[in-house]
Amino acid sequence: MRFGKDVTELRNLNRAVVLTNIYKYGPISKSKLAEIGSLSRVTITNILDKLLEQGLIIFQSKGKSTGGRQPGLFKLNYDAFFALGIDIGESEINGILINLKGEILQKETAEYKIDNKKDAINLVVDKSTKIINSLLKFRNLLIEKVYGIGISFPGTVDPITGIIYDSPNVDGVGLSLKEILKKKININVPIFIENDANAAALGEYWFGSGMNKKFILYIFAGEGTGCGLVIDGKIYRGFNHAAADVGHTVIDLNGRKCRCGNFGCVETYSSYESIAQRFEEKIKQGETSSISINGDSQTDVIKVERIIEEAKKGDQLASKIIEETGRILGIACVNLINLYDPDIVIIGGKLSKAKKLITDPLEKLIRDRTKVIQRDRLLITQAKLEPNACAIGAAALVIEDLFKEK
Repeated sequence: MRFGKDVTELRNLNRAVVLTNIYKYGPISKSKLAEIGSLSRVTITNILDKLLEQGLIIFQSKGKSTGGRQPGLFKLNYDAFFALGIDIGESEINGILINLKGEILQKETAEYKIDNKKDAINLVVDKSTKIINSLLKFRNLLIEKVYGIGISFPGTVDPITGIIYDSPNVDGVGLSLKEILKKKININVPIFIENDANAAALGEYWFGSGMNKKFILYIFAGEGTGCGLVIDGKIYRGFNHAAADVGHTVIDLNGRKCRCGNFGCVETYSSYESIAQRFEEKIKQGETSSISINGDSQTDVIKVERIIEEAKKGDQLASKIIEETGRILGIACVNLINLYDPDIVIIGGKLSKAKKLITDPLEKLIRDRTKVIQRDRLLITQAKLEPNACAIGAAALVIEDLFKEK
C-alpha cells in the first residue's frame, strides 16, 4: 500500500509550491499563498511554521489591510543558504558563490590550456578543486550554510551519476566527475552536474530573462553551439540526457565535416572556429577588411572577438560574417520552435557580445519562417546573465534542490 508514501509526496509538493510562490511573489500574505496555491489555510500555516523554523523565510512587517486585520507578509531569506557554481569552459573555469537571490558574492577564475586531451580531465579537476576551496574561504562564510555545489560541463553528462558520456575537449568519458570531485574538496555537500547549455537555461529561468516563463528555449552560441530547454521549470534532457543538441542537427547534407564526425551540422557554420575560417576564406578570395587574421597564430576566440569588435565599428566583411552567423542560428531556432513551441527564445553564449548584429538577422529569420501564432506571441531576447550564465545556472541546480523537501 502506497498511502504513506503518497502523503509524504503530497507534503513535499505543497512545500515546494509554497516556497516557490514566496520566492516569486514575496513579500506575500498567508491568504494570498493559499489562494494562488489552492491550499487550505491550515496547510499553509503548517508549511510556513516549518520554513520559519528552518530559517528559509522571514516574517516581514504587516501588509495593507483590506478591511480586517493587517496581514503578515512572508519573504525568502536570501542569506539562509549559499550555493557554489562551477563553469568548466573550453579554456577557463569560472567559479561563483551566490545567495538564494542569485547575487554573486565572490568569483574565481582559472585559465587552462589542454595539450593532451587525455590529461584534460585531471587538469580540470585540479583547477575546479582549487576554485571551490578558495570560494569556501569567503569572508564570514559559515560552511554549514553552503547547501551544495553545481557543475556546468561542456558535454553530455548523466545528472544523477555524474558520468561523462561525451565531451569534445575535456574527455573523461566513462568517469564520474561528481565522484572524483567529492574526494577532492574540503566540504561534504551534495554535488550536482549538468550540461553547460542546460545549466545556462536554468540560470536564466531562475534569475535572468526567463523568469516567470514556462517554455524556455536557450541558444548557447559561442565556441560551440548548444541549446537548453526548460519546460515548466524543469530541464528537458531526453532519454539519454542529450536532448536539443542543436549544434549537431544537420542543415546541409553535403556540408563541412563536423568534429562530431557528421557533415553539415549547425556548429560547422556557427562556431568560433567556423566564423574565423569563413572570414579567412573571404580574405583569400579578395574581399577587404580593416583587420587581417589570415595566418594569425592567435586562437579562434581572440580572432572572433576581433571580428565582432570591428563589425560593431562598421567593417563590412566582419559585419557580413556575423550577420550570416545570425541567420544560420535563426534556421536552427526555427526548427526548434516548430518542435517545442516555446514562449521565449533567449540568445546567450559568447556570441551574444555581438548584440543586434547577431540577434537582428536571427530574429528576422524566425519571424519570416515560423507560424503566425508563434511569431506574434514569441519573445526573442538576449541572455541577462552573461558572461556568468553557466556558473549561475550550475548554482541554480543547488537552489532547485533546496526547494524540495528532504
